[in-house]
Amino acid sequence: MMFLFFAMTHYDVSIILSLSSMYPIWVAVLGWPLLGQLPSRDTWIALAVSTLGMWLVYSAALIGGHLNVAHANYLPQYAIPAGAIAGLLSGIALIGLHKVKEIDSRAVVAHFSAVSTLIAFSIWLLLPTQPMIASDRSSILRLLLVGVTAMIGQLFLTKAFSAGSPARVSVIGLSQVAIAALYKWGVEGRLPSALGLVGMLLVVGATLWVMLRKSDPVA
Repeated sequence: MMFLFFAMTHYDVSIILSLSSMYPIWVAVLGWPLLGQLPSRDTWIALAVSTLGMWLVYSAALIGGHLNVAHANYLPQYAIPAGAIAGLLSGIALIGLHKVKEIDSRAVVAHFSAVSTLIAFSIWLLLPTQPMIASDRSSILRLLLVGVTAMIGQLFLTKAFSAGSPARVSVIGLSQVAIAALYKWGVEGRLPSALGLVGMLLVVGATLWVMLRKSDPVA
């Protein structure tokens, strides 16, 4: 989550979500070392296609293809790799969720929250950061809504991945990429460059392919 939050605040949200949503591919690939099940040829092809997509997205960002690349807070050279790492780590976590499906989902969510709070608090103490305080009511309300909706979403996500196959349950997660892209276009009037858009579609397409194929290494 820390990689994902950093990436989303430093580059286009729709592109970052497409990269972090690659976890079904990582679930299939990591089924080899973690579950002892060799990925299929389709999985390796999907990984190659998504890697090409990531390279196109990264190239488009570095050459200034994005409309907002000049924004002072935009750091695509760090945000894009962070988004990809977030997807990889999510794949590892989701395999773990599937293996502890007998445990109450509320206990799992409490564990996630406690560990996240401990790590975030430790980083806040140890690393030099610029203090930021939400003093107005609007900011405080948004923070509270983020916390509440994240807790509800995590609870349902835990239930879903505990009950079903991680690769197949993940298909609904791609909807967030479309929602973010539509928001950027409809509300903010911004779209990725043509090269970045092609890269994003390659990543999403490869991920969807892995989700919908018949073989599933963690079923």
